[in-house]
Amino acid sequence: MVAFLIAVAAAPSSGLVLIVGRALQTIERNILDPLQDPALFGSLTLPDAA
Repeated sequence: MVAFLIAVAAAPSSGLVLIVGRALQTIERNILDPLQDPALFGSLTLPDAA
């Protein structure tokens, strides 16, 4: 996952980032799920629309 985050940080600001794996479940387990873990990156709270 660290290599993925470094690659995203070094990617050009325009364009797409492609994640390749044998199965969607593998990508979810190894990349997407850890990125959504509040214990690692904190929780995301959106401000209330007023």
